[in-house]
Amino acid sequence: TKGNEYMADKGKDGKSSIVKRFDYMLTRKATQMNEPTITIVGNLSSNPEMRFTPNGVSVATFNVASNPRSKVDGEWVDGTTVFLSVTCWRDIAVNVCESMRKGDPVMVIGRFTQQTWTDKDTGKERRKDEIQGDMVGVPLIRHTVKITKVVRDAPETTASKTAETSGAKAK
Repeated sequence: TKGNEYMADKGKDGKSSIVKRFDYMLTRKATQMNEPTITIVGNLSSNPEMRFTPNGVSVATFNVASNPRSKVDGEWVDGTTVFLSVTCWRDIAVNVCESMRKGDPVMVIGRFTQQTWTDKDTGKERRKDEIQGDMVGVPLIRHTVKITKVVRDAPETTASKTAETSGAKAK
C-alpha cells in the first residue's frame, strides 16, 4: 500500500517482515499452549547488557520500571513501581542494545516466566520472575521515532550494519 513502508518491504513470499514476525509468534504460540503473555510499558531502569551463549547466540537483558498512576480527587497519584527483568534473544537483543539506554520509554510484549533454584549458600529455594521479550518498541503516545532498517551479513553473531530508510549509506 502506498505510504506504508512496512508493506512496501515485502519478501519473495509477498509478506512484510512485520507480518512474518507475527506469523511466527502465532505459530509458536499454537505449539506452546497456556504460556502466559504479558505487555509492560515503562522506562528502562538499566542499560541493556549483551552477552553471547557458547553457540554464539546474542542475549540482551535489561530491567523495566512501570509506575501506574491514577487520579484521586482530581490529583495524579503515583502507585507502587513494578520492576521486571527482560531477556531478549538474537536480532531483538542486538537491536535493543544498539537502540536503547537507561531512562528510555519502552513497551515489551513477551512471555512471563519464572526461574527457580536452590541458593548454594543458604540452601533456600529462590525464584526470579522475568519476561522473555518477543517484541520491544517505543510507546508513541509521547514520543516519536525514526525507523532504521537493519541489514545483517550473517546470522545474529555478526556485527550489524544499518542503513536508514531514507537511503543513507550503511554505517
